[in-house]
Amino acid sequence: MVDENLGKWMNKKVAQETNESRDERLNRNEEKDEDKSAEAVTAVEGGVRRVLPGEAYEIVERMDEDQILAEMKGELVRSYVYSFEVKGRKVTGLTYAGVRQAIRSRGHVEIVPCQCCGRAAHVDEDERLYKAQVRMRDLVHDVEVIGASVCAKDLPFAYTIAVNKADRVSTHRRVSTADGQAVQSNQGRTRLRNGSG
Repeated sequence: MVDENLGKWMNKKVAQETNESRDERLNRNEEKDEDKSAEAVTAVEGGVRRVLPGEAYEIVERMDEDQILAEMKGELVRSYVYSFEVKGRKVTGLTYAGVRQAIRSRGHVEIVPCQCCGRAAHVDEDERLYKAQVRMRDLVHDVEVIGASVCAKDLPFAYTIAVNKADRVSTHRRVSTADGQAVQSNQGRTRLRNGSG
């Protein structure tokens, strides 16, 4: 079940943002765009995981940031699925909260501490950005994945947003299509298959 208010908000945002040229967005988010190639955002479309168009990427990023901030404020985030249109193409996938619910239900993963600093997330920074990496191990398949993200320092709670987005990326890489579809159809109320992926 898709949160209808979230979908309406996302469609409104898409309409507003299509009025802004791609060059303007690229100039405003120059550093962010450099890191897109390392971490393409994907969604399941027709049972197949596909890379999202650039506009959808930016919308999903902002939506993740909003959910992270809401969670930090103690709000219960229940929107597990996003659905909106970009250039006539419907984009549906798991939100930050949806990915967390899928991996909690699935289980059998752990965060691997950084080898150089021993923390759950490794964070570098420059004058404008926090750059975070989180390493996740799938205990069933004995696979490790790394999630990376950046966040502009001028955002409130930028450090925490960068770390949580990196965690989402690493976690999302271990959520199978079946796990994602279960969360989408059940909004996370049903226990997913352990060890799927």
